[in-house]
Amino acid sequence: MPDSLAKPRSGVRIFHRVVLIAGFGALAILVWKLDVRAVLSIAGRVGWGFVPVIAQGVVPLALNACGWRLSFAPGDARSYPLRKLGALWLAMDGVNYLVPTGSVGGEVARATLLGGPHPAEVRAASVVISRAAQTIAQLTCVLSGFVFLLARVPAIRERSWVIMTAAVLLGLVVTTFAVYLLLAKRLLPSEDPASSVPPASDRWLRRVPRQLRLTLGNHPGQLAAAVGLFAAAYTWTALEAWWICRCIGIPVSLLTALTIEALSVAFDGVIYVVPARIGVQELGKTAIFSLLGLSASYGFAFGIVRHIRELVWAAAGFLIYTKIRKAPA
Repeated sequence: MPDSLAKPRSGVRIFHRVVLIAGFGALAILVWKLDVRAVLSIAGRVGWGFVPVIAQGVVPLALNACGWRLSFAPGDARSYPLRKLGALWLAMDGVNYLVPTGSVGGEVARATLLGGPHPAEVRAASVVISRAAQTIAQLTCVLSGFVFLLARVPAIRERSWVIMTAAVLLGLVVTTFAVYLLLAKRLLPSEDPASSVPPASDRWLRRVPRQLRLTLGNHPGQLAAAVGLFAAAYTWTALEAWWICRCIGIPVSLLTALTIEALSVAFDGVIYVVPARIGVQELGKTAIFSLLGLSASYGFAFGIVRHIRELVWAAAGFLIYTKIRKAPA
């Protein structure tokens, strides 16, 4: 197991304990402030609706795996079937969720465990590109959610400049990415693989930047497609939010569900250090529902339902990770 996962430093262990205590503290506050029996009753309304809630996780997983595959050069991608990429993506999601390594620890392990016929720099470059594409999609989703949110708040709606600022930020992200795609050949010129071959004594890590130049410079359109797939994965979870809301008895519009999910993505990006998002998952959803003028109790119930789905998939991913680690090299 990579050292970053197996032997965290003492200072890091203390930090993990602190954030875990903070998570339980957040949960205790919610239990103190809200009627837990009513919240559990609301969450229980989902009933058999839990089946599609859990099963639909296959869709974003498949979209993410396709996005990762597009992070390889076409010739290299043929060596990695979607089933393998999806299993490893799920495995590292499980590690990132249950073990407080942060996304960096999971990404390093993802590049290490991928294996295959291609050298390490090819695998590492695909992880870097997929992470960059996912971050662009995540940022676009979050900014879109804030634009929708600001337009809904009466006090802010009267100050159009606030909405315009958020819209301009969203436009800058999209425009910058579009300009990169148009100028990719010049910004990241391709190289002849036969030329300037690094000495055999160089570590593979030193060859990753060159591999990034080759992949992004020769195939910029694939990065755009990968961003689209990752964005589709984030959008799909908005349908899950819409379905959960209907099941617990607080039907919302698709636009509201998109706003809930965009704000959730922003919040999750901040609290990823809390193992299994204990407490903070429910706190975040409660705050988001209150911000949108919805019932805090329903937000708490929504957070419980979402947490159950995440724990089921994270446990499955961790089991796959364990199996991969035990497999013979």
